[in-house]
Amino acid sequence: MIVDLNAVQSDPFSEKSFDVCICGAGFAGITMALNLPKNLKVLLLEGGGFKASAESQSVYEGVSKGQTHIAVGASRFRYFGGTSGVWGGWCRPLDADDFEPKSYVPYSGWPIRKDDLDPYLDKAAAMLDLPDGSWNASQSYFEEQIHGTADFKSGTFKFSPPTRFGQKYRQEIEDRSNIYCFLNANVNDLLLTEDLSRLDHVKVRDYNGRVFEVPTQKFVLATGGLENPRILLNSNKQIPAGIGNQNGLVGKFFTEHPHAKLAEILLEDRAKAHVGQYPFGGSFKSRLKSLVCDSEWALRSINYVRDGGVDCLVPQRHFFSPTKAFMGREEILNFSLRMRLRSPGHGQPTDGSLNIESEAAPDPQNKVTLGYDWDKLGMRRIEVTYRLSEIDMYTMRRAAVRFGEVFADLGLGRIRIEDWLHPDSTKHAARGVSHHMCTTRMAESPANGVVDANQKVFGTDNLYIAGSSVWSTAGYANPTLAIIQMTLRLADHIALELKG
Repeated sequence: MIVDLNAVQSDPFSEKSFDVCICGAGFAGITMALNLPKNLKVLLLEGGGFKASAESQSVYEGVSKGQTHIAVGASRFRYFGGTSGVWGGWCRPLDADDFEPKSYVPYSGWPIRKDDLDPYLDKAAAMLDLPDGSWNASQSYFEEQIHGTADFKSGTFKFSPPTRFGQKYRQEIEDRSNIYCFLNANVNDLLLTEDLSRLDHVKVRDYNGRVFEVPTQKFVLATGGLENPRILLNSNKQIPAGIGNQNGLVGKFFTEHPHAKLAEILLEDRAKAHVGQYPFGGSFKSRLKSLVCDSEWALRSINYVRDGGVDCLVPQRHFFSPTKAFMGREEILNFSLRMRLRSPGHGQPTDGSLNIESEAAPDPQNKVTLGYDWDKLGMRRIEVTYRLSEIDMYTMRRAAVRFGEVFADLGLGRIRIEDWLHPDSTKHAARGVSHHMCTTRMAESPANGVVDANQKVFGTDNLYIAGSSVWSTAGYANPTLAIIQMTLRLADHIALELKG
């Protein structure tokens, strides 16, 4: 069942008890609700409605500080389905190397391994409607040439349609007799038992100003990489620093995926012959674009009218990531290079572009903290401080230079590296892509993180956190697929605990 809390006349929680309460109905929250055993009574609380509203979105407003801007409010969506309603569909599992510590990267390494998530890959892929096939198969001439060199390998992404969880799973949640979903139900405080060892109940507020208390056996915070720490930090009536923050780590290590254009590409003639294998497609719009990009007259005309050229990059991307040997030798982070090429006859001075989406090093100076403004729910808003570190910048430079060397050695062409990558440059062109991670990071002990290997908050026996805020490090893969994998694993763990 799904109910709008704003519309109820009396307290809907007073006569009910729940086995699991989930805060947030996005990727993680909906996955958790649907994959807990049907004999458990599950409460799913969503702070927004079925559609975005100014009232709900205003709760997400905050301040971005530091060298790199973070769109604190605009990068998140507060309604049923969450950010699944706007995501682009990019999916890839984390690499095995992402879980291993790097001797040259402080705070690196996870308390779990890729093997712990692999059993959940197929189910996660099915939930996201991903196509079948290998994650590492060479897809084209360019992958075949570069994959298997000493320093680079192909790293295939798969693309969801993209699946909108709020649309795909709404009816199933409506129909499930064990799931009670309330919209416009804002969790704005977590209250512990007298001995502070476990969560006793949560306070839930609607937009009419009414406050309800909800007791629960297990509680899962699944509100995203910025909101998860905000709720913990705001729950400070019993523990002044906030729940889970006994070592001051809630909100620390905020991480994004730096994304940037690295270079323009110039192909050798023998390589150009392979670009035409990937047409724009069969639709009218695609065929029209193909004709435009094949016509020098059309390109000149559009350039004159628009005062800007036509992008004749074909949709097909070619993905490359570093080998473990390359990362260790150069002491760099993991990354994904995305090469796109222009269709034959494009009439432009270069044949394509090379972009990067990179891992960023864990840095406790990058953080989410409480600001001095308050939202309408009585919670302090957040301030996000983020900057790129030296190793982040060095990784992007080395990725560009070494790829250019390999590209030339293979006789594929040359690359023209962007000016901002010059070592003497004082600026950078990297931007975030709204992947908010690592703010309640997983660790072997509370000295280094907020949650344990089972995503339970250290020191609070029945409070768990779902989503990419529990990443120990970020890797380069878009986080959605791993969020689903880890949430499926967490659902199994909670089910076992309640059964035992």
